[in-house]
Amino acid sequence: MKNFLKVKIVSVSLLLLVFTSCNFMRSGIGFTVINTSGEPIENIKIYTTEKLDFTVFVEIPSTEKKTGFLSMKKNETDGAYWVEFTRKNGEVIKSKGGYYTNGRSLNQWMSIHIEKDTVFMKFR
Repeated sequence: MKNFLKVKIVSVSLLLLVFTSCNFMRSGIGFTVINTSGEPIENIKIYTTEKLDFTVFVEIPSTEKKTGFLSMKKNETDGAYWVEFTRKNGEVIKSKGGYYTNGRSLNQWMSIHIEKDTVFMKFR
């Protein structure tokens, strides 16, 4: 009987560890925005095609990065991820990448690299 109780406690503990460490209960995607453009960028918005939730940063100075989480609790359809920001000269840049389906992310993390003339998005 003692072994059964130990196995049950270990099993429950492992399940709790898996759910909390893998963000299993969180609906969305984590991300990092890295600015290597040589100038500060402003009004950074991260969102999905459905535009149901936004993560916003006022400014990211050159050579710095910001990390966040984009909630997708309200998403229901298929779409892509968008990053939108304003360059120092006032030019608004919009770039999309990746894919989600049925309102759920296929990836856990998105890295957004903003360079002088390009935006790269990598997913894992």
